[in-house]
Amino acid sequence: MRSAYIFNPDNDLALANGTDNYTAPKMARRIRNDLQLIPLWFADSGSSIIAECDTVNESFVADNLRMFPQLGAIDLSERGAEYAMPWGWSRAIRSELKRLNVSILPDTTHLDEFRQLSHRRTSVAILSEIGYRGIMPSECFSLFDVQRYVSLYGETVVKAPWSCSGRGVFLVNRNEFDRSKDLIAGIISKQGSVMCEKFLNKQSDFALEFRSDETGIRFQGYSIFSNGNRFSYEKAIVADTSTLKSILLKEIDEQVLDSLCERLQIALSRIVPDWYRGYLGVDMMTFLDNGSLQVMPCVELNLRTTMGLLSSKLGDRILAPGRIGEMTITCRQTHDAVIDYVKNLMPPKVEAGRLVGGSLLLVPPKQGSIYTAVLTVV
Repeated sequence: MRSAYIFNPDNDLALANGTDNYTAPKMARRIRNDLQLIPLWFADSGSSIIAECDTVNESFVADNLRMFPQLGAIDLSERGAEYAMPWGWSRAIRSELKRLNVSILPDTTHLDEFRQLSHRRTSVAILSEIGYRGIMPSECFSLFDVQRYVSLYGETVVKAPWSCSGRGVFLVNRNEFDRSKDLIAGIISKQGSVMCEKFLNKQSDFALEFRSDETGIRFQGYSIFSNGNRFSYEKAIVADTSTLKSILLKEIDEQVLDSLCERLQIALSRIVPDWYRGYLGVDMMTFLDNGSLQVMPCVELNLRTTMGLLSSKLGDRILAPGRIGEMTITCRQTHDAVIDYVKNLMPPKVEAGRLVGGSLLLVPPKQGSIYTAVLTVV
């Protein structure tokens, strides 16, 4: 079955809105347009990418398929396919794909259920399934509920049920609770609740990436990434799966990591609907608790493709075995600044279809773009 991939990173915002005809904010639309060829690096061979079929995009895809023949046959299409593989599912992307003549689409009832599973409360269900014994996150429906959680556990991470790129995620403490009242009340008014989690002394961020298909839930790899001070994604380590695992094992016992992966697969197979075909990731962290390094096994479930999945696929498909790279998503104030940035990158060095040095552009710098994505061998 021929699949069409489409990059819609604004999907978490579309889920929060919940309607068929959601229009994303200008900057979200900008990110989507500038990075529209991101699926090239994880799409299955024989599939297509729904993107602008212009000279810049067509040349970029052709050049990279020549450099990396292991990617297989991938082409561009502005419309039409049997089956869609969007970055994430919502009513809004379903409506868009229907207009683009994609023939097989989930029905709206399924997508309404899917929206509820994409709510951050699902992390509680996963933690319960895998037998987590730490302090659980809690869904709070009022300011009083939030204040009670903060009074019990101290510094607390408050999260909107649906949000992306760190937006709608912030810290609250006992002494400055009043400063956050309006923000919390606004989220509850719009989305019905907030999620509260005890703040942990984080040491590192990582994730386990999975794929759901007709065979069930399958493990895809690890991702190791960095979040900024505002909880937003910054960069990722890129390496093959075995190398990434060896990095994680410097902090985590191998038996603990393997057991966690197995238990998550079982938990996800019970939670994720059978009809879902696509990627998903479980964000985790290591943290210090009274001097002991612990694992928080589900910070949140991303029921969609993630930048972590992208970095994982780049490590296995593109980077030379044993090499380590860094993937960054960058934003410049002007397109001229993007061009200057690209000119100063070391050109990619490719041997036998694998990146061994330099920097590889993951999307072309199109006219007017301010966002770009780069993989650099370090």
